[in-house]
Amino acid sequence: MNCPFCGAEMREGNVVTVNSVGLFFLPPESSIGFWFETSRTIEKKGGVVLAGPYPFRFNHTELPAFLCEACRKVVLDY
Repeated sequence: MNCPFCGAEMREGNVVTVNSVGLFFLPPESSIGFWFETSRTIEKKGGVVLAGPYPFRFNHTELPAFLCEACRKVVLDY
């Protein structure tokens, strides 16, 4: 796959989390609390759930992704 930003060839791989409650996109003004978050609380913060949330921090998540080393971008589907 070619990078949609700079056109360079991208490497295929995975974005991985280990021992986490999930993987989320959050706007800069939001954060994850100490207690368990639900999909609803993530979304109320303006976030998007990419994987999870899981009730315990002993989970392993992998999302297929492409990495552009030229412009340091990651492209993934969720």
